[in-house]
Amino acid sequence: MRRYLLIAFFMFAVSCLAAQNTIVVSKKSLRVYVISADSDTLQVFRCACGKNLGNKRRQGDCRTPEGVFTVASIENSKYWRYKGTSSVYGPYFIRLNTYKWDGIGIHGTNSPKSIGTRCTKGCIRLNNKDIVQLVKYVDVGTPVRVMGDYSDHRRK
Repeated sequence: MRRYLLIAFFMFAVSCLAAQNTIVVSKKSLRVYVISADSDTLQVFRCACGKNLGNKRRQGDCRTPEGVFTVASIENSKYWRYKGTSSVYGPYFIRLNTYKWDGIGIHGTNSPKSIGTRCTKGCIRLNNKDIVQLVKYVDVGTPVRVMGDYSDHRRK
């Protein structure tokens, strides 16, 4: 009997560890949702995404790729530079494994007025205070679903 209880406890612990959040990005509503393993919405953040509508087709087309990806890494980007300007990416860069496109991620910004607009080269941009909150909900391997410009994240 004790052995069965130990096995049951082990199985429960493994199932708890396997439960994880999912990030859903709605390009249509310019929102990032943190969804729990129980399908509860834990957080919602306003975002900016690719300047052009549609799914990414080629490097440099200013579109945010659509599909189901995973978090490849969470990087401190506080001191990164882009064309001589520092802090462009905010405090964190959540790198996505998009399988085809390099350098796509969710990150902060040095331009808070850009949030809620279509202005990026393909990344998903959040206010710096929001990216600090988002990294608390994600780990390497966290699924990230980027919904199309004409879809609804609630649709199954």
